[in-house]
Amino acid sequence: NAAQHGFPFVSGDGLKQTTFGPRDNPATHDSNLKVDNLYVVLGLEHQFSPDWKGVINYSYAKTDSDQIKNIAGYTLNYQDENGVVNGTDGDGNPIILKPGEMSIHGSKFINTPEVHAIDSFVSGRFQALGREHELSFGINGYKVNANDPAYKVWQFSSRPIQNYHGDVGDYINLTPIGRTITAEYQIGGFASAKLQLADPVKLILGSRLSSWE
Repeated sequence: NAAQHGFPFVSGDGLKQTTFGPRDNPATHDSNLKVDNLYVVLGLEHQFSPDWKGVINYSYAKTDSDQIKNIAGYTLNYQDENGVVNGTDGDGNPIILKPGEMSIHGSKFINTPEVHAIDSFVSGRFQALGREHELSFGINGYKVNANDPAYKVWQFSSRPIQNYHGDVGDYINLTPIGRTITAEYQIGGFASAKLQLADPVKLILGSRLSSWE
């Protein structure tokens, strides 16, 4: 009875919530998602004078996400020389379902990014040519690092429908095939000025230079 990716939360009229039991859920028993998040912020502000101030903000974020996503009864049909094929197995061979079989697919996802970010600026007002103007300049950037095991996405297999009670067993191989490494870095500086040219006229200038890798 299960749809390939579940059911909507509300009915078509948008008023009544739908309720379905476990038999309507295509996810297998070992499908799960665990996420732990840590977020820390530190800020420092200094008032140099009544017209000038400086601000430095630092943030740290760490996410640990571990997910197994296996779905039973999934159908990915396409036509080739062998007929109708329900995906391919871990070796790239086409899967042709026989009577009494269903397709299953799944994978494992691990994502543990660690992010350091900083944002600093100085802003204030100054007098020039008999008028008051505003100036702001600063530096900001971030760094992201992660080194996680990688798994084949998506793996397809077939298994008997009879005696299926939500367990995939060894039909889906959750052995890592490599690693996913993330190393991202960006730093940049900016400056902007709001110049009072006349009582009703202001000129706004600004620029930013960034380096990303």
